[in-house]
Amino acid sequence: SAYLCGDHQRATPLLSVLVSESTVPSNKANAYRVQMKVAIAQNRPEQAIDFAHLGLREIGYDTPRHVSKLRAYATLRLLLFSLRNFDGHERQFVGSKKSPVARDATLILANLINAASQSGNVDIAIYVSGMLRISLKNNEVAEAACALCFFAVAVKTFFGDIDEAYRLGKIAI
Repeated sequence: SAYLCGDHQRATPLLSVLVSESTVPSNKANAYRVQMKVAIAQNRPEQAIDFAHLGLREIGYDTPRHVSKLRAYATLRLLLFSLRNFDGHERQFVGSKKSPVARDATLILANLINAASQSGNVDIAIYVSGMLRISLKNNEVAEAACALCFFAVAVKTFFGDIDEAYRLGKIAI
C-alpha cells in the first residue's frame, strides 16, 4: 500500500524485506517488479533494470544484461523473419498451456522494456524478443498483444520499416 500511495521511501525497505524473507520465487519476482516500478517512477532506469534481472533470474528466466548492437539487430531480424506471415491466428506460433511463471516473466519484461527505453539501452531488442516469445509460447494473450506493440516499435526504430510495424500493430489490436 505504501507504493500505491506514492510513499516510495517507506515502500523500498518493505519490499526489500519481502524479497529477503520470501521463500516463494514468484513472490520474490513480484516484489522485484514493484521495486522496478518504484525505480522507474524515481527516474532510475539502471536500478530498475537491475531489479528486473534479479526477478527474472529468481523465476528461471535469465536474460543477458548487455548485448552488442549487432546481436540486438540480429535477434530482431530473426524474430521478424519468423513472424513474416503471422496474422495472430496461426497455432504454430501460439502455445496451448498457460504458466503463471511465464506471466510473471512477461510482466517483468514489460517493465524492463520501459526502463530500457528510458535509459536508451539497445538491449531493449532482447527484452522485446524475450517477452514476445514467452507470451506466445505460453498463450498469454494480453501480454502477447503488448509484446507485439513493443516489437512493432522496435521494428520501426531499428529497421525503419513502417509498413511491417503497422502490420504488427494491427495484429496486436
